[in-house]
Amino acid sequence: MFITPALSLYLAAKTKNLFIIKWVLILFITFFGSTIILENGTDGYVHLQNVHVHYSNLSFSTFWQEMVNMFMLKANSEIQEEPFIHIISYFVGSIIKTPGLFFVIVAFIYAYFFVGSMIKIFKFFPKFKTSKLFFGFAILLIMWKNIDALSSVRTYTGMWILVYACISYYQTKKKKYALLMFVPPLIHIGFGVMAMPAWFVLFAGNRTITYSVIFALSFITTIINPQAAMRQLQQTEVGASKVESYEVDDLNEYNAKNDEKYGDSTWYKRLAIQNLQSWSIAIIAFVLILTRAYLNKMTYLEKSLFSVGLLTIALSNSSWFIYALSNRSGIVGSVFILCTLMLMWQRGYFNRKSFLTKKLELRFLQLAFAVAIPFLIYRLASMIYYWSVYLLFVPFVPWFNEDLNVSIRQAIGNLF
Repeated sequence: MFITPALSLYLAAKTKNLFIIKWVLILFITFFGSTIILENGTDGYVHLQNVHVHYSNLSFSTFWQEMVNMFMLKANSEIQEEPFIHIISYFVGSIIKTPGLFFVIVAFIYAYFFVGSMIKIFKFFPKFKTSKLFFGFAILLIMWKNIDALSSVRTYTGMWILVYACISYYQTKKKKYALLMFVPPLIHIGFGVMAMPAWFVLFAGNRTITYSVIFALSFITTIINPQAAMRQLQQTEVGASKVESYEVDDLNEYNAKNDEKYGDSTWYKRLAIQNLQSWSIAIIAFVLILTRAYLNKMTYLEKSLFSVGLLTIALSNSSWFIYALSNRSGIVGSVFILCTLMLMWQRGYFNRKSFLTKKLELRFLQLAFAVAIPFLIYRLASMIYYWSVYLLFVPFVPWFNEDLNVSIRQAIGNLF
């Protein structure tokens, strides 16, 4: 692993031992974190710089007072408002005085829950029949927010903890996983809202008709009153600062700025930025609702994950006036819908004998995948900008000299 992580990953996959695969994947992603390419101005770059600027030699009394202020929901322009990043930053910046380990620790935590979720979803990967369509959906799930998303540090670490907790709880009913569902707000404060659908399903159960109606209505009407929601969120210092940063006064103006920014980009990037892939998820959801799969043909695990997905996407549709909340909750909800689809595929649901229903379902699912293709191409293409060439061989080189670290894209450019 220390010489060639990529080869180690390949050899682990050949063993077909889930325990080995899981831990080699976790270590591989941790190595990815140690060599991650961060562009100036991105979330990851800003967080790492803050370790150097704010957390180097920070006194414990200051650290503790800032922690107390977080739980009192007081805003602080010098730091993020979550214990997760605060503790890691203080540990690497002031205790061990090695800021370079910041992303190593973040990557390990992210990897544990991301890999753990994928192992639970694909544990019974189908051997009875190959399907290019569903294999494509499997790739789409993995790529929706995969390991390069750890550069954001908080949002998608929180997401994978929530996904892992939900899958584990509805598989085992162990209380520790129910408690884990309440951890994401400590990772990113936005999950104080984005995890509400998961909490509601946890306590209210699977009310299939109610959730289906809420999901459908969210596409055609306003469920949440924008003014009332904004007033509620602005009652705390942190809430007020977040709303001020994320509010979208004019959605058309926002889209115009996006058009100007990405107008000269490749066709697949322009379509991905316009969130075309969200309609792919909507098609999948409506297919599973209208064919009554959600009502009476899903297992308890599938139905629970699908319920969380429906309500989270309904939240996304209804919170359009706060773009960051709408966008991120849409991503979270989409992961739950795709997880449900993968579980149904692996137990052979789509191979049942009802020919007409099966044919209609597959046609609409093919349409859903076709709609998501630009997004999938974009995600695959963007990997070379974040993955270090040293993941292929001698990953420890950038540890000693960060200036030697280059992305795969940069390496290709230097060669040609």
